[in-house]
Amino acid sequence: MNFEPVSPSQSVVNITANSSSFVDDVAAPAVWTPDGSIFTLCNDGQSTTRFCTVEPLIGEIMSGAVFSEHFAQYQVSPSGQAVLGIVINHNAPGKGFLEIHRFDLNARAGPTLATDSLIPFAAISSSDNFVAYTTEQSDQVQLINAHTGSTVALTSSNLPGAVTWLAWVR
Repeated sequence: MNFEPVSPSQSVVNITANSSSFVDDVAAPAVWTPDGSIFTLCNDGQSTTRFCTVEPLIGEIMSGAVFSEHFAQYQVSPSGQAVLGIVINHNAPGKGFLEIHRFDLNARAGPTLATDSLIPFAAISSSDNFVAYTTEQSDQVQLINAHTGSTVALTSSNLPGAVTWLAWVR
C-alpha cells in the first residue's frame, strides 16, 4: 500500500493491484527512495531476479537490472544512488559466508567490503562513502571506506551482543 503520512488526504494506492508480471520478493522488503519511488527486489516467477522500482501513484512495478547474488539483507543508500547488500557466498566453505557489497543501480556489485559468518547490523552513510557494520558477535563496530575498502575498528567490547542497534544519525 502507498500511504503518504505528510499528505494523509491523498488516496491510498494498492501497489500490488496494478503491478506487472514481476512480483515483489517477500524476503526483501520494499523501501522508499529519495525520489519518492519504491525500491524492491523482484523476480519474474522463474529464475530472473532484478532490482525493481514501484511507481507509487499507479502501483506499477518497473523491471530493472538483473542480478545473481543471494541477498540476505539490503538497504538503499540515503542518496538513492547505491544499494548496500549483504549477500550469501554459497561457494565459501561450510554453510557459506556473508559478504557486504555496494551495488550500483545497474545491479553491479562492487568489491567485497567485508566477510563474516554473521553480520547482524550494517548501514551506509548519508554520503554513500562509508559503511558501518557489526562483527559476528555484535561486539565490534567496523567502519569501511566504500571507495578504498580500508577498514577501521571504531569500538569493541568484551561482551557479545554489546551493539544492539546501528544507524547513521543525520
